[in-house]
Amino acid sequence: RGRKVVDAGCGAGELTQEMAVEAGAEHVWCVEPAAHVMRNTIDPSLAGTLVTYATTGAERMPIATATTDVVLFLNSLHHVRKKNMKAALSEASRVLQPEGHVVVVEPVLPNDGSAYAQLLGRGIGEDKEIVEAERALRAFTELPKGLYIES
Repeated sequence: RGRKVVDAGCGAGELTQEMAVEAGAEHVWCVEPAAHVMRNTIDPSLAGTLVTYATTGAERMPIATATTDVVLFLNSLHHVRKKNMKAALSEASRVLQPEGHVVVVEPVLPNDGSAYAQLLGRGIGEDKEIVEAERALRAFTELPKGLYIES
């Protein structure tokens, strides 16, 4: 309740709407690069008041520095192009308040399918991949901000 949250890669916006309406977020930014998806995502009753909709990638969030409490990548980081992944994580760190959190929830896929493998530039075993990915992700998000990873 009362949090300012970024739903990075919000897709159809179900989580955005739930955070805004059910969970009582103060404000939610729904960031989605696919214009055709965003057209179907916008809820006019929430737009501007509880939710800001932005058709852009996570590497270019139109959000002021140190504004948000949480940046959430829920099964979306692996959709960021490999060349933009570091920029997206840096941007997530930029928009966070000093005690904010980046939350990354991603499937661990074999070979190069996972965001972790893309970030690391190689596929490795699942257990090692998670440890390596967390280390790599922390390098792109300024500590002491929190980083939570779930696979």
